[in-house]
Amino acid sequence: MSRADTLLAVTTISFDIAGLELFLPLTTGAKLVIADRDEVADGFRLLQHLELEGVTVMQATPSTWRLLLEAGFQPKPGFKMLCGGEALPADVAHRLAQGAGILWNMYGPTETTIWSSCGRIGAAEAVITVGTPIANTQFYVLDRNDQPVPLGVPGQLHIGGDGVARGYYKRADLTQEKFVANRYGPGRLYRTAIWRAGCRMGGCRCWAGSTRRSNCVASASNWAKSSRCSPPKVKSPQRLWRCAPTWARPADWSAITLINRAIRARRAAGVGAGAEPA
Repeated sequence: MSRADTLLAVTTISFDIAGLELFLPLTTGAKLVIADRDEVADGFRLLQHLELEGVTVMQATPSTWRLLLEAGFQPKPGFKMLCGGEALPADVAHRLAQGAGILWNMYGPTETTIWSSCGRIGAAEAVITVGTPIANTQFYVLDRNDQPVPLGVPGQLHIGGDGVARGYYKRADLTQEKFVANRYGPGRLYRTAIWRAGCRMGGCRCWAGSTRRSNCVASASNWAKSSRCSPPKVKSPQRLWRCAPTWARPADWSAITLINRAIRARRAAGVGAGAEPA
């Protein structure tokens, strides 16, 4: 984002992601335009406002982007589309990415305000990811003993870094439960409610499966966004590589990687799916 950009703010200020819309233009010298409530609820009026103000950047939930698409929105070259707050449906992502604009998918619970990861989504993307952790942020996929899970094993997503909150107001018990010590780096980790999480080099993902104290699950074709996730539709999740990204791996991760490579090699040679590495 630069001084030449114009951002249209459409998020209510009671939603934490509104902070990006209000402060990012001010810190970069860009122009900030604030839409009113009626415009945000009407895709046609919102599209008219976009064109009238010459907007080049907008952040919105997938629901709002769908409203715009149904109103005939077609991103112009260089138009920056920031999507977050809900799971990004594949059809919305592909329709947005097919235009001349630039689509970014973002993820971050309120406890790690404002965003924790982002990733650019192309028109040919077969899988929609939430990208990789932003600066000064780390993702860890751990088991119930807070140990890194090996490749091919789902785990619970933990988030560390500068964005981790201090805790819950007057809820010391819940704070102690959800904000835990970080044995892999400085500060604390936020223990998300997502238990079916996995990361690979191209981005991080959460898929259908059990969760703890939450109904937040994501389908195999979508990536977790918040507590408003879509119903699960599992499509061979076993094919995914599930691991902590390289920037969040403990020192002994290389040994786990080698073991899993050996298992895959033996399976490919027909030794057997349950065979152990030599």
